[in-house]
Amino acid sequence: MDLKNINECMELKKFWVKNFKSLRDVTLEFPTRLTIIAGTNGSGKTALVETFELLTNTIEWAMGRTTNPFLKWWGYDKVVWRHDENTPIILGLELEYKNKEECVKEFCRKSPFKPCKAPTRISYEIYITGKEGRFQILKESLRAQGNDLDVSIDTDKGELIVIMSKEAFEKMFKDVAPTLTLKSDSLRLGIKLKAAQEVKPLITKCVDFCTLFHVFEKDLDDFVKIIREQSTGEKIAKKNIRYFSGYIAWHLSEIINAVRKFINNITIIKDIDWKTIRNPQTLTRQDRLMPDASNFVPFLYTVTEGIISESLAEALKYAFIGVQDLRLSFGVTEDGRVFLKLVADGVTLTPASIPSGVLKTLIIESLLLRGASVIVIDEFENSLHPELQQFLMDEFRSRNAFVILTTHSTVPLDYAKSVSEVVILRLEGGETRVYRLGREVEKELEKHRMTLSELFESGLLEPIKLGSTYESL
Repeated sequence: MDLKNINECMELKKFWVKNFKSLRDVTLEFPTRLTIIAGTNGSGKTALVETFELLTNTIEWAMGRTTNPFLKWWGYDKVVWRHDENTPIILGLELEYKNKEECVKEFCRKSPFKPCKAPTRISYEIYITGKEGRFQILKESLRAQGNDLDVSIDTDKGELIVIMSKEAFEKMFKDVAPTLTLKSDSLRLGIKLKAAQEVKPLITKCVDFCTLFHVFEKDLDDFVKIIREQSTGEKIAKKNIRYFSGYIAWHLSEIINAVRKFINNITIIKDIDWKTIRNPQTLTRQDRLMPDASNFVPFLYTVTEGIISESLAEALKYAFIGVQDLRLSFGVTEDGRVFLKLVADGVTLTPASIPSGVLKTLIIESLLLRGASVIVIDEFENSLHPELQQFLMDEFRSRNAFVILTTHSTVPLDYAKSVSEVVILRLEGGETRVYRLGREVEKELEKHRMTLSELFESGLLEPIKLGSTYESL
């Protein structure tokens, strides 16, 4: 699947983290595509942003593209809960795969197996450690559910579990064994994989169909035994069981590939390196924006192919209030480096004179133009005046982008379309706690004729606890 289809067909529904900094046990659900995470300084907002960065860096590490991801924090003991190196950090996500016709077609486009159906729910969890300076992936688990098939694989247990409905099972074998039927409503298959080591790490390296098929082939006798025990009718041949195991291998390989691309396409913006952005940079193809946006100029050149569209320049007028004519282009130094050229009402601004708010708007707009599975922005309000914050939040919605933004300001809260877009973080006893706003908050807003930010500042909100890790205000 290409990135366009990944963004259109897969959506983040839940994200969880355990044992990272103050995030001992935090789960976030995403009922909306825009999520505003508010909290005071030290409440865990940046730590939450960093968990997304850690997840993407883990894949980069496993593919040999980066060094130990914990080095940026000066070691594993500096970020693991209570500095206990014996404790693993756990990251997990749950994705919805859209059950739309075009998405199913995309999933099954290269499938040699019939019938082919896409999953509707995918979950992935990874355990990592940096104990004694050595980065390791300790465990991964993947599960894909929906459309008559439930498949999961656990690299720690070395176990494959398949649950297939009776209808789907019989359709698969109707041409080669038409009288074959299951004794119950579903096939339940659990196998200890003899060659499980060959698929470690699971998501973070190219585990393709051939690899999985080879691994399953070593357990083919177990496939045969279990299926024969749970079926009745004609005796099924081993070659037909091989077709079944091949289908499961293909199904899993497509899911692994899709999840890997989804995670790789998560983009984080934090601690923007303004100095580097304003300096001329060597022009190289940059398909991914660095979290500090230090490669922004060549990234923008890659995204736009060197030509800034009028619509992109038009969006910058919201950042440059009062300017009627605004033109943006690329300049080239004598030694071949590129930089941004901005002309506002006939006045040419050097890169050093371009306001930070204009650059930040351009960074965000370039990500919307390129597309990302998730855009995570730390301290969204920095360098952006209130009207510009509102404009960008409207841009997120109109582009149907999936965006998570953190803020220690209450201003963005007033631009939320509903309380379901808002998450509150609080530090309690050294641990970050997550709160959602209940429907009663909307009643309070109407009753007191307040904005959401005014209600927060009034002190009228009191937490109503719903659980240990996910609560409500």
